Amino acid sequence: MMKKLFYVLVLCYLFLPDSLYALNKVSQNKDSLLTALEKAGEDTNKVNILMELAFLEKNYLEAPDLSLNYAWKALELEKRFGFKIRLGTIYRKIGNIYADRINNYEKALEYYLKSLKLYQQSNYKVGAAACFNNIGNIYSSKAELSGDDSAFTIALENHFHALKLYEELARKGRIAQSCMSIADAYLAHSDYIKALEYYRKCNDLILSCDSADLLTIRKSFVGLSEAYAGMNETKKALENILQYKKYLDATNNQYDLMFVYIFLGESYLKDKEYQLSLENLQKALTVLQKYNVLECKQKTYFLLSQLFRETKEYQKAFDYFTSYVNLKDSLSNAKLKRDMRLMPILKESEKKENEIEQQDLLLNRKNIQLIALIAILLLIVVSSIFFYYRYIIKQKEKFNAELLKQQQLSYGNALEAEEKERIRIARDLHDGIGQLLSAIKLNVYALKQKLSHQQEDQSPLFINISQLVDETIKDVRTISHNLAPSALEKSKLDEALIRFTEIVNAGEKLSIQLQIIDLPEGLNNSFAAMLYRVIQEAVNNTIKYAQATHVTLQLIRHEEELTLVIEDDGIGFDSSTLNQQSGMGLKNIYSRINYWKGKVNIDSQPGKGTTIIIEVPIVKNKNHEKTSSN
Repeated sequence: MMKKLFYVLVLCYLFLPDSLYALNKVSQNKDSLLTALEKAGEDTNKVNILMELAFLEKNYLEAPDLSLNYAWKALELEKRFGFKIRLGTIYRKIGNIYADRINNYEKALEYYLKSLKLYQQSNYKVGAAACFNNIGNIYSSKAELSGDDSAFTIALENHFHALKLYEELARKGRIAQSCMSIADAYLAHSDYIKALEYYRKCNDLILSCDSADLLTIRKSFVGLSEAYAGMNETKKALENILQYKKYLDATNNQYDLMFVYIFLGESYLKDKEYQLSLENLQKALTVLQKYNVLECKQKTYFLLSQLFRETKEYQKAFDYFTSYVNLKDSLSNAKLKRDMRLMPILKESEKKENEIEQQDLLLNRKNIQLIALIAILLLIVVSSIFFYYRYIIKQKEKFNAELLKQQQLSYGNALEAEEKERIRIARDLHDGIGQLLSAIKLNVYALKQKLSHQQEDQSPLFINISQLVDETIKDVRTISHNLAPSALEKSKLDEALIRFTEIVNAGEKLSIQLQIIDLPEGLNNSFAAMLYRVIQEAVNNTIKYAQATHVTLQLIRHEEELTLVIEDDGIGFDSSTLNQQSGMGLKNIYSRINYWKGKVNIDSQPGKGTTIIIEVPIVKNKNHEKTSSN
């Protein structure tokens, strides 16, 4: 019984309350709006005037076709400006007209979804939350009409989306509305415990707000009472509705008291408290004389006919039942006339939709053409910039390559000049100073023979001079060989290295173990000289700084590459500071290997010796390559 009242109240909320709460509370003058519309230009101000006319109380309630027509015009004009949030609001309000005034839920859902998409693109959370609630209400209505559980699930999902957004925005009033919508959905699904939970949340939020929405307050109290009634807790239902009545008495809100009187009249009738039931129903009729809410008046007549039938006042019961039937027929006829009146509205709506779709297609086509033109221009500009920079980069690369080539050529010439100078100095030492020392030695021997029979005591002196001359000749030969080993002139790197290690080992300060594996023949003279100088430089560094006693030297061929490994047992150093080393020895090694496109890796730790690994591509004499090829 109470559930039927709840559905009646919901019907009333869908119609008359829209004019009182969803629309402007103070009805604006239609003539002044029409005058402003005539003077308005094609701008957003005209859009605002059209929307005010669409939702003017008289148009919205009595002429939904006119209301929809104004909204369509506002939509057409707003599409020129492309403001997504304003466009989304117009879509949502058109959805409201379809849902509340035309009862076309499919069309309403279509426009709510369009609105939601625009709001989400603009990150407009307030609008998106409102759309989620509207969509939830549509699916709630579907669930009530068809008993479809899936529609109920979708309704809850949308209401919870709205609740989450309002909670992020910390909007107490809107959170209360979402809680109420969720509670309504649970109540319609007869889940009274869940409904009660969210009605209580709604009430708590309402009471904590400074200015609560009256429609929300009414729905919350009525819904809370209905939830208690559904759980057969009639006493709590009455207590809740009486608490709400105290609130309404304090605010002197006669319209909302009308619903309370009907609710109390039915509750007292159920408990057979006929006098209290009669008093409340008569108060409801008094208020209905002012507001004339036909659904509520029909319900009141029906309850009075039941009341007088139970008190055995049959004539009064018959009279009120007759009024109930007549009003029911009137409502049915009004609904039929309303549905018939709405038929051309729906047809006109479809026509308008088609026109707007055609305009959208035309506009989209123009936009696509404009975008394509801009894209082509941008492509030309970007391509021009790209090709220009590519040309600049190529020129820079060409310049850098030529510069590198010149640097390498210059460095190669310097190395070649250095090697030639070494050979010249070596020959000068060997052929010049070496021969002079040999001549000095012969003269010393000749002088000794002449003086031997006259001054026997001078013999030790001549022996010392002879030994010094021999040692000097030996040193000159060693220096000459180090500067330009004769084996290198014949590309005999292995022979030169063997001779070099013999000389170092003869000094007894450092022991070198040489291992040569698969050394190719016909090495380029400059390339062989480079390897010899690198080994010579590395060994000299070891002698000067490493305090090593043993060096392992390996020269190994790997296909078309030579690997040189020089490992000592010296004091080592921190290889992480290698870049900070300023010694010319290491710089010479790096420079020589880089010139021949090789790689140098030096690994060393204090107290653990040093390992130098060099990898360099094999370079042969051109004549030898041709001979090998033939």
